[in-house]
Amino acid sequence: MVFLVESSCEERPQCANCDKTNQSAMFFCNTCGQVLCGHCREETHRARMFSLHDIIHMSKRGREVNRKCSMHGEPQIMFSTTKRTMLCITCFRESSIDARLHCIDLDTAYTQGCKKLDRAVMSIRELQNSVRDGVFLFKALLDELRKNMETEKHNINTLSENLQETVRRTQDSLLREVDGQYDAKDKLFRSQLSSLGALLPIIQVHLLMCTTFSSSASKYEFLDLVFQLMERLAAIAHLSHPLRPAQSSQVRSSFKSEFSRSLEPLLSSVGKGRGGEPLTMPSGSSGCSEKQSSEGGCASRPPSAASAMGPASFAIPGSRRSLSAAKLKILESGGPFAEHCKTHDNKFRQELTGKFTRLKEEAQELHRDVTLRRCLTRRGRVEEIVRECAALEEEFRAYTDEMEELRGVFDAAWDDQIQRVYAEQEVFQSQVNDVASLRDENKRLMIIAQQLEPYIRSITALMERISPKLQVPQSQGASTVSVVESSENIMQQILEQISACKPDQQQRLLSRAGLRPSRSGPH
Repeated sequence: MVFLVESSCEERPQCANCDKTNQSAMFFCNTCGQVLCGHCREETHRARMFSLHDIIHMSKRGREVNRKCSMHGEPQIMFSTTKRTMLCITCFRESSIDARLHCIDLDTAYTQGCKKLDRAVMSIRELQNSVRDGVFLFKALLDELRKNMETEKHNINTLSENLQETVRRTQDSLLREVDGQYDAKDKLFRSQLSSLGALLPIIQVHLLMCTTFSSSASKYEFLDLVFQLMERLAAIAHLSHPLRPAQSSQVRSSFKSEFSRSLEPLLSSVGKGRGGEPLTMPSGSSGCSEKQSSEGGCASRPPSAASAMGPASFAIPGSRRSLSAAKLKILESGGPFAEHCKTHDNKFRQELTGKFTRLKEEAQELHRDVTLRRCLTRRGRVEEIVRECAALEEEFRAYTDEMEELRGVFDAAWDDQIQRVYAEQEVFQSQVNDVASLRDENKRLMIIAQQLEPYIRSITALMERISPKLQVPQSQGASTVSVVESSENIMQQILEQISACKPDQQQRLLSRAGLRPSRSGPH
């Protein structure tokens, strides 16, 4: 920083021949030790006697204090890579044999130092891009957080319009909960955004400092200060930055269960058996789940009304909700059929429905990755979903066969008790319809996953061609990875993809290297 300030405050010397200062360009004759303007360089030094004079641009003229050794007064011609100091011939001769092995000429040291500084600047530029992307991400999360809050409030208000005062009290409680989530996440996002916003000017100042230092410093000044500058850049690069959101922008509340609990004293036949959400792929589906965005962070869109209603919105057709008092008495009376109903609830509603809901959520996340987030996902995960759907289809088929076998067993008993069996048959048929309905949705889920597979395969192949770092090992396709680890891998690959897809950075560096005067020292 001191060097940049002193360099900017240097006075422009007058020409030793005409006593004028040329605003465009000034030169220095190393042979004469005089300053020349552009006109005098062409006129006075055109003679043959000046043909061997070493004339350089004024910006390339080094300071005399750095040209000679402070101990011996001789020109500095060597550079020690271990001590990072410049040596004259006497210092070189006085050094040990081992120390001489680490001494190189100034031009080589200057070239190596330039390369090291360029690599340090490139890493800082990549950090700048990551910080800028993080700023955009947190701004988008703030907007989506507000939209999701408004959507959640709208769903809560819509559900509570036809309810009485009891439901209104529940509504107020839920709105306070949503506001609390919004305030907490808004405060968190704003603090992380403020941290990134404070870091970005520091990075820009250091990048400008590196650019000015590289273009204006002589090789003596460069070698004297470049390592301190690189240490400062390394310290900045190793700072901890909140580049990823700690939480997602989702605002969730268990308002469905709260309303159901508040209505339970008023409604005598509230169904307790509920499954997951309906299998839909809305264009405005919600973004990444809470676990995924806590690691990877990805931009999401406001959830649709169907998805915002939560898991309780998926109602299996024909459940106990529509059973009469006689049917409820059948279930409470005991016997083979009542035991079968309990087994069916454990097998179908908990085991099979739980597996299907999990696969459906994972397929929805993959669909959002491809259509909304435009981010890279693992091809192996699609294959896992297809295999798990096929295995679930086998379980459905086996369970359907088991139900058909039970139908024959119950048919023999139903002949003896026609009136009672009529109600049991109706209950049983509703269970079969539940299995068939969920089986059909599983088939549609398998088709959706198979349709997503070629798109994800093509995106993966394209990313692998762009950057080998994005290659996904095939062995990962056969293993079950947690949602947190999968999200972290996806976001890491996205950041690497953003860094790899910035060719203009290298072009700017090459352009600057071509336009900038050569830093190989005085000619």
